[in-house]
Amino acid sequence: MHSALTQFLDSCIEREIFPSASLAFGDSTTCHFLSRGRYTYAQKSQPVDADSVYDLASLTKVIATTSLTRIAEQRNLLDLERPVRDYWPEFVNKDEITVRHLLTHSSGLTAHRLYQKVAKSPEEAWEMVGRERLIYEPDTKSLYSCVGFLSLFRVLNNAFAQPFDHAARRFIFEPLGMHSTGHNAVTWPGRRCVPTEIDPETHSPWVGVVHDENSRFFGGVSGNAGLFGTARDLAKFAQALISETLPFDLDSRWKTPFADWTTRAFGWDTKSPEGSMAGSRFGPKSFGHSGFTGTSMWFDPDAGIWAVILTNWVYPKRGNPNIEGIRAKIHDLIFAALR
Repeated sequence: MHSALTQFLDSCIEREIFPSASLAFGDSTTCHFLSRGRYTYAQKSQPVDADSVYDLASLTKVIATTSLTRIAEQRNLLDLERPVRDYWPEFVNKDEITVRHLLTHSSGLTAHRLYQKVAKSPEEAWEMVGRERLIYEPDTKSLYSCVGFLSLFRVLNNAFAQPFDHAARRFIFEPLGMHSTGHNAVTWPGRRCVPTEIDPETHSPWVGVVHDENSRFFGGVSGNAGLFGTARDLAKFAQALISETLPFDLDSRWKTPFADWTTRAFGWDTKSPEGSMAGSRFGPKSFGHSGFTGTSMWFDPDAGIWAVILTNWVYPKRGNPNIEGIRAKIHDLIFAALR
């Protein structure tokens, strides 16, 4: 059933696009796992499997941050149309920016900033996040913004009146039985963490420590990145989402573009007309997200199928061959295998 998919993954490993891939895919009732490669390119390195722990990178934005935003809304802890400053007073000089603006990447905030290079401490860096100025008029375009999701993280901490990682574990991971999903995997006993980029200063790869520089500076817990997990755990989340059995409800706002000038939904992204990483066979109503380390999760609600792709594309260094086309091909092969 998976021969073409296996061959393609093996060819990617041989071309050193990534040393490993751990996939999960299926529908509302069935689930398939396929893992290829090793933790590194070394022949003595351990083979990966469905329980290997990957740095999920920006999948954090949808699995944890977006989900917690919806949970907070359902529990009347958060109003998406209220100003961010109502929940985080340090978010200054931007009174017109609402929680929805952060969630849809339409706030006017810049895409990215390396705070650890300009701040002396995490506390000073958070002050800088709160003082960020807008670079475009809100609600006129979507600019994918890690800064926006760092801000959303502070909103959620205050809305739940408990740390972000505690809320994610309590309201998402524990109800779904996702026992190998969380933050700061380096502290997990018996960890089987897949390495990411080799640190040019220590000459050792990051293992169980988040690859994203800002999240690492903030102690490994933030709204833009920081989450670790396995294909087996993400399959539980994906299968619950496609079968509408998550411990919270995701209505159409979270799965369809919020305006006609963007592909962005609430937190999630949707399939662009051309060149989508979802490939050519996932339908036009598909939605999903990706992570910089080489991860992604996509859903086709019309076909009733889902796919999780976990790789350590950034090992041994970022800038390997383009992974967007690789993801698209994998999705096409998954669709063919399921249909």
